Amino acid sequence: MAPPAKGPDRSEQQARKEYVKDRQKLVFRFCGIALAVILVIALLGYFGVFGLIAPHTVENQKNNFGVTAPCAPSGSKALSSSNITLEVLNGTSNSGLADAVGEALYFRGFNVDGIGDANNSSVAHTTIYAGKNALAAAYTLRAQLTSSILELDNSTGNDVILVIGNDFYDLKPASSVTLKEGQALSSIQGCKVASQIQDSPTLSEIGEVVGPLS
Repeated sequence: MAPPAKGPDRSEQQARKEYVKDRQKLVFRFCGIALAVILVIALLGYFGVFGLIAPHTVENQKNNFGVTAPCAPSGSKALSSSNITLEVLNGTSNSGLADAVGEALYFRGFNVDGIGDANNSSVAHTTIYAGKNALAAAYTLRAQLTSSILELDNSTGNDVILVIGNDFYDLKPASSVTLKEGQALSSIQGCKVASQIQDSPTLSEIGEVVGPLS
């Protein structure tokens, strides 16, 4: 008569249970670490390093980075890009940037009258300069930029000057520009009527056009 078959060894069963338990502990530990990392990043984004960049930049942008902005003229509407003439000046040490930005705006239908260099080669924030008669054009151009200052200059013409600053990354994607021709223009928070702004810079103080768009 054959001897009865032996069942699984109890020590082997125990080893398997311990192995499964260890694997579960490892998975739970990994998930816990991942959640902790996500939480830390979220907190940094809200309160810390990223918070110093994103939320504050958005708030400063709404307030024109502390610079008094001229209000959009009463009842003014966004212009067609083909009705806006501008000059693009490089306010950074990155050679060729004015040409690149000018070309991008040209392909969006803007009339780029010339490119050149700002008097300051380390401009912190990209700035749009416009005289009292070019504010509708300036506000329309502003909608193309992710971040910019709008400042009144003392010119009386209809042209706009765009000075590229060190914070410039790229234009907004054309598909995300929500301001369309004919829409009412909204003034920047804390703006003043152009006639109330004193000591506006002259064109020579801003920079100089050195040539046409290449």
